[in-house]
Amino acid sequence: MKQYLVSLDVCSSEASLAELTAALGLAPGSGSHSKGDARPLGRTWGTSIWRLPSDAGEEASLPEHCRWLRNEAETMRLLEPERLPHGARGRLNIGVFADRVNCTVELEAEELLPFAKLGWMVEVTFYPVEEV
Repeated sequence: MKQYLVSLDVCSSEASLAELTAALGLAPGSGSHSKGDARPLGRTWGTSIWRLPSDAGEEASLPEHCRWLRNEAETMRLLEPERLPHGARGRLNIGVFADRVNCTVELEAEELLPFAKLGWMVEVTFYPVEEV
């Protein structure tokens, strides 16, 4: 079993979520937060994140999530040069939920190219889960 939680994140250690939202002119999605907001275990977030989560579906493949996000980002003009607010950076955030300790994911270069051209980072996090 392998499932993905994929999003485009605009991150800033200077701006609040409200400031990122105003600069982008787009409503933030689930998982967005401001620097200083509470997080689990009594800690706070050190960075504001404006998030566009993939809506490709729970059973979608990783390339399908990336294509969905690329299409949405192009429609929103999020991938245009100079679109991000000053001091903000973009990130393709990939969460992989797998029922095995050893897990491999593959992405074609064409899936990453629109983000790489703009200097966006790619972050991949693996989460082991037990099959129910």
